[in-house]
Amino acid sequence: MYRGALLFVPLALLFYGGVGLATSAKVQVTIPDEEYVINSALINDLFSVDASQLVVIHDQTSFFSQPDDVENLAKHLRRIQKESPSISRDVLDDFKVKNNQSYSLEKLFNLRAKYEFISRQEINNFFMGNDPGGWKAFHTKYPHSTGIVGVARVGLDKDKSQALAYVENRHSDSGADGFFVFLVKENGIWKVAKKIKRSE
Repeated sequence: MYRGALLFVPLALLFYGGVGLATSAKVQVTIPDEEYVINSALINDLFSVDASQLVVIHDQTSFFSQPDDVENLAKHLRRIQKESPSISRDVLDDFKVKNNQSYSLEKLFNLRAKYEFISRQEINNFFMGNDPGGWKAFHTKYPHSTGIVGVARVGLDKDKSQALAYVENRHSDSGADGFFVFLVKENGIWKVAKKIKRSE
């Protein structure tokens, strides 16, 4: 199971690095603005965000550090490389290095809707013990929410002309969407070159 990310993981295990959950502390590092620009655009577009919604974002980045996580991540990166042969090795390596631990996020997203952060502890409070009322309680506190959104650190090549991102949204016990996205910069604008939906 791909426990390093939010998707397809029992909420009681607390997605985002669920395997390293209690032992992996979030790292205090300033994430470059470019990563917020990319992740903001992907959240807006992939999850069809509009002004009537509330976007709830986990305040730590997703990470992939345990053997199962690393193995599944490698599988997806091989697929990305096969389907997007122009992707730089630097991008793939940068993505792997950045996402072997979790980082604290800042409120630097630019979304079409209002957004709030949710902490690991609060997620635990909603979903520990597979409480069937967890999502009801969540939506009572966060009405009009799209679910719980997670982002990974963005892999970049040396000249910042290519990028690899991962974003996800879980909106029920059985409903979740996650995407690896390869982007290229053309005339100063990031454009999606390939989008791959994450699978088990």
